[in-house]
Amino acid sequence: MSVLRLAFHKVFKSKWKIHNVLVVGTDSNAKLIYSSIKRIDSLKVIGFLDHDPKRIGVPVGSPCVVGIYSDIESVINKFNVGKVIISIKNPDKFLLRKAISYKTQGVEFYNMPSFYEAITGKIPTESIDESWFIDHPLAGLSTNIYNRKIKRFVDVVLSSFQLLVFLPILLVVALAIKFSSKGPVFYRQKRVGLNGK
Repeated sequence: MSVLRLAFHKVFKSKWKIHNVLVVGTDSNAKLIYSSIKRIDSLKVIGFLDHDPKRIGVPVGSPCVVGIYSDIESVINKFNVGKVIISIKNPDKFLLRKAISYKTQGVEFYNMPSFYEAITGKIPTESIDESWFIDHPLAGLSTNIYNRKIKRFVDVVLSSFQLLVFLPILLVVALAIKFSSKGPVFYRQKRVGLNGK
């Protein structure tokens, strides 16, 4: 699997489109999102926006502050920004209006917790508030009987296929266990299962 990933990466890396990313904010959340993005080859953080003009040019990680919040339009145009991550709580109306305006032109806007979850699969619990729970469905609550039956079917089919493929190896392992140690090949233990059974 590792060799296939490396080969895929080498062959297709040059064909990937690099998306320039602008981060609005310079706090610990902005640094967290930057450290996560820099591992992704298709994303490049071009800089940060801050509320204080004196911080322009100050490095935040590797890139630096390239402007203040009101410069968002000129920065997006100058650096051909494709994604903007809002890493500040309660953005003002100016930023929200610019977000709506540029979204119609194809620029993608994200809040920090949602983008972080999308690229890492984790939720930054220290960065979310009560409104996050309103905007995001809780995984696992929307499952229904059809989802469960499809999952069960896929599990059985894949397990059966894997069992057939690995049966010769499993037989050799079972014999090795039997000859090298006392007791049964299979370890059994009672445990609480579905619905308390």
